[in-house]
Amino acid sequence: MMKVVEACKSRLRPAKGLYDMILRLGETPQTDELLAKRKLGGMILYRISKQSWTLLQVANVVWFGGINSGILKPAALILFSILPLTALANNNSSLDYNLLCMPNARVSINKLNQPVTLLWKNKPLRQGMQELAMSHRLSLWIDRRIDPNQLLKLQTDQSDTLSTAIERLGKEFELDLGLLENVLYVGPANTLPRLQRAHVVLHDALSKHANQALTKMRVLQWEELATPMSLVQQLESSWSISVSAKLPHDLMHKGAIGSCTLATQLALIGSGFGLEPFWNESESSLGYRLLSSERAWSCSYESKSLGPIARRTADLAKLARRHKGKVTRRGELTLVSGPTALHQALLAQPASGGGTPKNAFANSLYSFEVKNEPVAVVLNSLAGSLGLKLKWDSAVADEQRKQRISLDIKNAKVDELLKQFGQQASLKMERANQTITIRP
Repeated sequence: MMKVVEACKSRLRPAKGLYDMILRLGETPQTDELLAKRKLGGMILYRISKQSWTLLQVANVVWFGGINSGILKPAALILFSILPLTALANNNSSLDYNLLCMPNARVSINKLNQPVTLLWKNKPLRQGMQELAMSHRLSLWIDRRIDPNQLLKLQTDQSDTLSTAIERLGKEFELDLGLLENVLYVGPANTLPRLQRAHVVLHDALSKHANQALTKMRVLQWEELATPMSLVQQLESSWSISVSAKLPHDLMHKGAIGSCTLATQLALIGSGFGLEPFWNESESSLGYRLLSSERAWSCSYESKSLGPIARRTADLAKLARRHKGKVTRRGELTLVSGPTALHQALLAQPASGGGTPKNAFANSLYSFEVKNEPVAVVLNSLAGSLGLKLKWDSAVADEQRKQRISLDIKNAKVDELLKQFGQQASLKMERANQTITIRP
C-alpha cells in the first residue's frame, strides 16, 4: 500500500499540497470541517481535470461519506492518488494550437476521402508512391529504412479511397503510410502514429512558446547526395533557429517537399533514425530525442467544423473504438483523444465534386502498369477496379485475347488509358457510360 502511495506522491509533485490534503483526509476521523474540506478537495480535483467525468464521480463518493469504513479507506485513497495522474496527463497533452486545423493540413486530410483506382502488379515502391502522391498533389517522404525498390501489388475496387488504399498497402507489406500535414509518409510499421503525435505536439509548443514565425510554412528542397545534417543546417539558416542535433551520416537523393511547417520538416528529417523533434522550454531551444511510444493526444474542436461522420452517433462510437480513442460531445464542442488517424477521420470532409460514380471515375487520374500479361486478364482486372462492364465483339479472335502486352501509363483519365491500351493491343476500345466494347 505504501509503495503505491509513494509512487503516486512522486508523480504528483505539481499538486503536492493537494495530495497531502487527500492523504490526511483518508487517515483522519470524519468531522463536519473535514467533510467540507473533502468537498473542496473533490472540486479542486475536478478543476484539475475538467474533462474527466470519472474524477467527478469519485469525488461524489468522497463528499457523501464512506471513506473510513473498512476496505473503502485504502480503496478510496488509491483512487484519489492514481486517477488525478491520468487526468493530469490528459490535460498536459491537450493541444491549444492544432496543426491539423491549419488550411494546408485540412485540404490534405480531405484528400483521404478521394476515390482511388490502382492496378499495381510488381510496381516498385518509390515509383508507385510518387505516382500516388502526385495524383493527389501531396509531397512524398520515404523513410530511409524502407527499401524503395520492393515490389507492390494492389488492385483497388470502386469503393476504395486514398485512405483505404494506403491502409491496405500498409497491412499487406507491413508499412506505415499516412499524412504528416501535406506529406505522404512511408515508413516502418509502428512508426507513423508516434511521429504524427510528435509533430503536432511540437507545433503546439512552438505556437505557445517560440517566435510565431516558426509556425509558418516554407518549401524544403535539397540536392543530390545531401545528408540529414545538411538539411538540419539548411533549416537553421532559413528559419533562423538553432537545433541541437547529431544525426548519423546518410546520403539522400535530390528531392523536395511542398510548403509545410517547421514541425513537419523536423519530424521527417529525424524519422529515419527513430528520433522526434521537441521544444525544450527551459532552454528555449529545439532538439531531437528518441521517438516516444505515445500515440494519443487530445484536442477540442468546434463540432460544426468536423466531417459528417462526427454527426452520426453509431459511426462515431465505432470509429473511436477502432482507433482506441475517445470522443465526447459537450455542447458546441467535441473533445477528441486518440491517435492522429482518429482526429483526421473526424476532420475529413466528403470527396468534392459530387455527381454520379461514373463522373467521379471519368474525371479522375489513374496510373496503370502491367508487364507481359494476357489482354483479357488485364482488361477484366481493370474493369473490375473501375466498376465497368466488358462487351467483347464476337469478331475478336482468341489469339488477340491471349496476346501478352506491357504498359506503363501515369496520371491519365480513363478514356486516355483505354485508348493507349487499345493501341498496344491492336484493339478498338469504346466506352459508353459504364460499358466498354472491345472490337478488332
